[in-house]
Amino acid sequence: MTEAHLSPTNLANYYHNQCNLYLHNVYHRRDRIDLKSHKETKTNDAQRQRQPQSTQTASALVTAQYQRGIKWEARLFRSLENHNVLIRVPPSSDSTPQSPKQIRDILLDGSKHLMEIEDHVYITGIVFQSPSFESELEEYGSPKGSIAFGVAKPDLIKLTLIKSVNNKGSKSTGRMIEWEVIDVKSSTTLKSSHTAQIGFYHLCLDILLAPLELDSTSSPDPTQTRIVPGKQATIWLRPPQSIEAPDDQDSNADSYLPVSTSTSLLLPPLRTFLFKSLPSILTSSKDQVEWHLNPACQGCEFLSGCKKETVQNARLGMIPNLSIPDAKFIGEVLEIAHTLGIDVNAKKPNKQKEEGEQGENDTNDDETTMTMTTTAAVVVDIENLDRLVKGGIDKLERTYAPTAKRFQRLLGVQRSGP
Repeated sequence: MTEAHLSPTNLANYYHNQCNLYLHNVYHRRDRIDLKSHKETKTNDAQRQRQPQSTQTASALVTAQYQRGIKWEARLFRSLENHNVLIRVPPSSDSTPQSPKQIRDILLDGSKHLMEIEDHVYITGIVFQSPSFESELEEYGSPKGSIAFGVAKPDLIKLTLIKSVNNKGSKSTGRMIEWEVIDVKSSTTLKSSHTAQIGFYHLCLDILLAPLELDSTSSPDPTQTRIVPGKQATIWLRPPQSIEAPDDQDSNADSYLPVSTSTSLLLPPLRTFLFKSLPSILTSSKDQVEWHLNPACQGCEFLSGCKKETVQNARLGMIPNLSIPDAKFIGEVLEIAHTLGIDVNAKKPNKQKEEGEQGENDTNDDETTMTMTTTAAVVVDIENLDRLVKGGIDKLERTYAPTAKRFQRLLGVQRSGP
């Protein structure tokens, strides 16, 4: 079995569904992509045949989206080749990722084309193993080794020639080349999942290349070429109808301008999540991970199991179209009701856990003890919610009127009293 790790795609998926349990499940899964060969390990055929229809449907949707992305990427790359600005890096014979030095050499070789062709050029085929992030984890107070990421493969690296100037104001004899991460997406709109992925790629390359660049700056050669990170990361979105356009229109595929995000805005919150929040999620036991079944879960490979647990334990996910923020708000209301002396605990937290540990499947039953609540005082489920609606709305309304009003509006209920 390969080591536990997350892929950049897993990270992007999290920024779409905002589900901590998804991250925990995919990180600790048994079938995954091998770190060195980046090939998926085989899963038992009988296990695949037992997958429910909803999981198979979700897989079909993911496959369709993937194929659409492949078609758009191929069309864009043909257009860039027609303009003589695309350099393809052939894969290694053993399919291993490139080392930081190999990546820098690729960028240096690519930079030689800048003066001959344009002031910018694109490179595809760079593949690298993500850093261990030891110093970053230490900086945020997280244990070393608490997270691991797999192989990363950004779609494009753009190189741009920068006119460097020395302190006296005259042009220096050396060259400064700026690199920029670009990912190609078949979507027509920019999403947070896109920016998270390119931010991760940028962060990885910066960490991998920085020591090599530091060594190069100590060179006495004034003509030394410097490779520096750009100030933005970019998503190349698909223009409407571009995938289905005739092949003779390939030369116009790159006319749709990419969407760039400043790394100064992108990286700080991403670093906080990666090196502070994420280690806490991944090192927690599964029953302590917060999650809530909601519309954003559609298409998730773990949807079927979460649906089953939601129904079996009468979780708030049974309420149609209830978002994660609204579910957290309901949990907070139940906590407030508990502090007001309103009896909302039909199930005691410790009793639920005892019942879960006595189930037929200990692993799955342990998972069901997790609740969307800030403390262990109240179990947040449909049964306890019903007790509050039927017997405590009046008291809640007298003490916290705005909260009670929002609570009633959210659930479509009225106060129980006259």
